[in-house]
Amino acid sequence: MAIPDTAIPIFTAGRSAEVGKAVKERLLPEYDVIHLSLSIESVKEDLPRILHGEHVVPSSGLGSNLDRPADAQKLPKLLVVGGGFSAEEYEDMKKSIDLTAGGKLTGGKIPVWVKRNVGEGTPKGPDGKPIDIKLPSGKFSPAFVNIIIANVKAKLDEAARESGLI
Repeated sequence: MAIPDTAIPIFTAGRSAEVGKAVKERLLPEYDVIHLSLSIESVKEDLPRILHGEHVVPSSGLGSNLDRPADAQKLPKLLVVGGGFSAEEYEDMKKSIDLTAGGKLTGGKIPVWVKRNVGEGTPKGPDGKPIDIKLPSGKFSPAFVNIIIANVKAKLDEAARESGLI
């Protein structure tokens, strides 16, 4: 699917490339995952460079900026951190990264961290019954991935409205 110009660019951090790929594909056409980092270290290394306008190849291999030339890279408007990271790790990322890119970005160009919504315990499906996170094959269950995507979309929509992006 071609990415529409109206898609809001987002930077994502998660522990699973499998889930990240599903999120990237299913958030379109509203949101464009420009970069997926899979560790705290890569977030701390990659995000500041992206905000400075550098072409950064994600170690995950996922992100639409991979398909753009260096002079057409998109900057994120929203920053999403998945539930695979602890609250402490999330706070560490937030506190350690200068979102102004050293004063280069101001006002509406400064991206916004999306408030996390990490569930407690075993996830439940729409029927209220517990669902398996992983299948016997080791892959994440489609039901679990659907819950993640629905939660991420709801949080992105809320943040985009609050930021005046939609």
